[in-house]
Amino acid sequence: MKNVLIACLLTTYAACGNIQEAGMTGIAGKLENATGNETITFQNNGKLGKVDSATVNTDGSFLIKVKNMPLDFYKLTVNESSVLLIMDSTQKVLVQGDANDFRSTYSVQGSPDSELLVEQVRKDDEFRKERKELEKAFKSLGMNATQEQKEKYIADQNALMEPYYNYLINFIDEHPKSPACITVSNNLHPIQELERYKKIRENLKDVIPMSNSYLSLKKKIADSERQAKELKAQEQSAKAGGLGNEAPEIDLPNPEGVNVPLSSFRGKYVLVDFWASWCGPCRRENPNVVKLYEKYKDDGFEVYGVSLDSNKDRWIKAIAQDRLSWTHVSDLAKWNSIAARAYGVRSIPHTVLLDKEGNIMSIKLRGAALEAKLAELFGH
Repeated sequence: MKNVLIACLLTTYAACGNIQEAGMTGIAGKLENATGNETITFQNNGKLGKVDSATVNTDGSFLIKVKNMPLDFYKLTVNESSVLLIMDSTQKVLVQGDANDFRSTYSVQGSPDSELLVEQVRKDDEFRKERKELEKAFKSLGMNATQEQKEKYIADQNALMEPYYNYLINFIDEHPKSPACITVSNNLHPIQELERYKKIRENLKDVIPMSNSYLSLKKKIADSERQAKELKAQEQSAKAGGLGNEAPEIDLPNPEGVNVPLSSFRGKYVLVDFWASWCGPCRRENPNVVKLYEKYKDDGFEVYGVSLDSNKDRWIKAIAQDRLSWTHVSDLAKWNSIAARAYGVRSIPHTVLLDKEGNIMSIKLRGAALEAKLAELFGH
């Protein structure tokens, strides 16, 4: 069947003559379930300019002829369903898929980098589908979810995330000269993975130096380097203040939009917990903090959660899912959070334990270390 399709597409090429003359090439394709009314569009992704198009034939075949294409990312759209191709004028590309669900079914031949993108799309779709199923199953439990079920949900999320993250890293390491690494890198944290971003920049500097995607990558790296320096300086400043000094004030809004100052909890031991809904280690640590909060809240222990989220709905959803019943605040500025900068937070989870006078007692306590410290404070 595959050979028949290829023969059909090559026939389509031949019928249009020698399209590679004078720097011209083409994208030929075959769509299943096509009506013959579909319009295919093709354009450089991220650049304003000419949009090439073609009408699908009654047998589902099409051919788009384009000229003088540098190696870059291009967007191919069928029925408002778009995919990316990485190609240039030296390549003759064959595309197939279902007209009714093009992105989920498309495949590419004749463009190695585009074929890598197909692999990436499939992996992303698989990961998101499994994550959505996990969320749906846990959400169905509603308020009846037990602590054990909640911990299992978080463990399942992490078990799903780890191989996906490893796939992203391995993809970049295995295909260092492919521009497809840029799209993969979009799923990695630009500060935590700054060195890997810089390696991609170096590997591709002679491959697609003038592509908008590559220029955007360079800007992201420059911004991340600046932010990393700022965070390091802030962290050093916070450490210089050191243990025993008064903690910087935080006065940010809670989910209802009402500002809750950290200083309002004077008279209690307070754990300032920097976290985010998207942070796997934070979500893994949450059950432990919940357990300790329930154990010591009547003894004068409070948790003050500072989220580095940027999406309010996801922040609120995570609070509900993890059953975090303490005070939560956020300026929804992610790593640009004024509170995170004041405390020199460079990675999360990050905790700061304050005494009853609001002075810093300990930092970065988690798990057994946090449990031991609270047992020492409260005597049980």
